[in-house]
Amino acid sequence: MPRTAPDNHVVEYAKEDGSILRARIEERPEGTYALDLRKFSRGRPTLKPTGAANGTKNFGEARELAIKELAAIADGQAVGTREALEGPITQIEKYIEGKMRAGEMTQHTGASATTCIIRCWSILQKEYKLSSWREFRKLHMQGLTDGLYALEYNGRTIKINTVLKHLNYLKGFIAHLEGIEKIESSPVHRHDLVPSLDKSFEREWLEPWEMGKLLETSVKGRESYNHKACRAWPEILATEAYTGAREREILGLEVRDLSFSGGKHGAGTLHFRPNRWRRLKRKDSKGRLFSLWPGHAAILKAYVKRERPPADGLLFPNPRGGMWRELRESMARDLKAAGITKHITDHSFRHSYITARSRMYARHLEGGRVVERPVHVVDIQAEVGHTAKSAVTEIYTHESLHPVEGWVELDYARAWAEHQAALTPSGKAKQKSKPTGTKRAKREAPARQATALRVRKNLLTKPPTGRTASARARRSSSKRSR
Repeated sequence: MPRTAPDNHVVEYAKEDGSILRARIEERPEGTYALDLRKFSRGRPTLKPTGAANGTKNFGEARELAIKELAAIADGQAVGTREALEGPITQIEKYIEGKMRAGEMTQHTGASATTCIIRCWSILQKEYKLSSWREFRKLHMQGLTDGLYALEYNGRTIKINTVLKHLNYLKGFIAHLEGIEKIESSPVHRHDLVPSLDKSFEREWLEPWEMGKLLETSVKGRESYNHKACRAWPEILATEAYTGAREREILGLEVRDLSFSGGKHGAGTLHFRPNRWRRLKRKDSKGRLFSLWPGHAAILKAYVKRERPPADGLLFPNPRGGMWRELRESMARDLKAAGITKHITDHSFRHSYITARSRMYARHLEGGRVVERPVHVVDIQAEVGHTAKSAVTEIYTHESLHPVEGWVELDYARAWAEHQAALTPSGKAKQKSKPTGTKRAKREAPARQATALRVRKNLLTKPPTGRTASARARRSSSKRSR
C-alpha cells in the first residue's frame, strides 16, 4: 500500500503548456531528504545543495531544491539535483564542445567564450534567481549589463569592448538555444543596452621612428628575459610592424609559410593561410601572400638561423611546441622601456603599418621607364587582408593620406636612425658631404645637409598637408623658367 505524503511534501511545477509536474519529497532515516522521481523513470535522487557532499537536513531548502529539480526536468535537463542546478552550465559546455568539434572555435576561443557566458549566467542567477535559460527575458538585460560593467580585472573595471565581447558570446549561445527550441527568442539580439564597439584605441599608433625605437628596445631587452618569457618576441613584434597582420595570424604562422625568395621586393614571402593552429577571418581559404620587406627578411633570417624552428611546426612556437596565446606583458614591458606613453594595443601595430604604407610611393614601369606613384589603397587592402576598401580609408588613415616623395622602402631602423641624427648635433657632423669643387659650395654644404635632415624628420613625423607632388613640380618649373 503506497504511503500518503503530507501536503507540504508534494511539490509542483507548472510547465508553459499548462501541464503540471508533481513529485513527493521523502525523508530519509538520517534526516536528509530525497525526491521521488520514479514516475519520470529517474529514481530517488538525494536533495543536495551545489557543492555539498551530503543531502540537506533543512526541509525548506529541500523544497526549493525539489522545485528546481522539476524545472530542470521540464527543461529536458539531466537528472539529479546537482545536475539540475548546474544544468545551464552543462548546456554552455555542450554548446562550446560542439563548436570546437565543428571547427568553428579554437581551444583558446572556446575557453574565452565559456568564461564569458558563465559570467553572464552567474550575474543573472545572482540578480534574478533564474534556474534555467528558458527564464531569461529582455527585462533582465539591465541587471546583466550593470553587472558586467561592475566586473573588475586586476583592480580595474572592464571596458566597453570587453562587455561587448561577453554579450556577443552570449548572443551566439542564446541563438543556439533558440535554434533547438530551448528558448523562444533572443533577449540579447538588437537590444538597446548592447553597447556599440569603442574604436577610440585605433586613434593612436606609432610613427615609423617610434616603431624603430621600440624594435631596438625589444632586441636589447631580450638579455633580461626570464625563463617563461617569449624569446621570439622581438621577431614577432617586427612581423607585426612590417606586415600589419593580426596577432593571431602571426602567432599561427608555420615554418612552411616563410620563404626567402620571390616577392615584389625580392626579399621573400609570408603566406597567411588557415591551418590547424588558427583560422583566418578572411573567407578566402587560400589566405593571402605577403611580400617581405628587406629589413624584415634580414630579421627573420637571423632568427631562423639562431633558433632553428622545426620544419613541420610553428615559426614562433612556445617551449612546448604549441602556439603562444597572448604577449601583452612583453609588449607593455618594451613600451615602458622605450618611453612610449601612447595607448598602444597589438591592433595599433596594424594601424601603424597601414598609416606608414599610405604615406609611401611605389615604383612602376611605364613606357620603358620607372616612375614613382603613391601606394594605392587597394594594394594596402590586399596586404593586410581587408575585404572592404572603406576599412582602410575610413578607419585607419585619419591623417595619413599624404605621400612622402622618395619613400619607397619600409625600414623602421633607418627611420629611427634618421630621427636621432636630426635631433642630435653630433649626428649632423657625422654626415659627410661630397666634394663640391668650389670653396663657396663647401661652406654651404653643412647648411644644406642640416636642412635636408630637418625636412626628412618632418616628413617621417608630420605628413604634409595641402601640398601635392604636382604643386611642387609646378613651383620648381616656374623657378627654372625665371
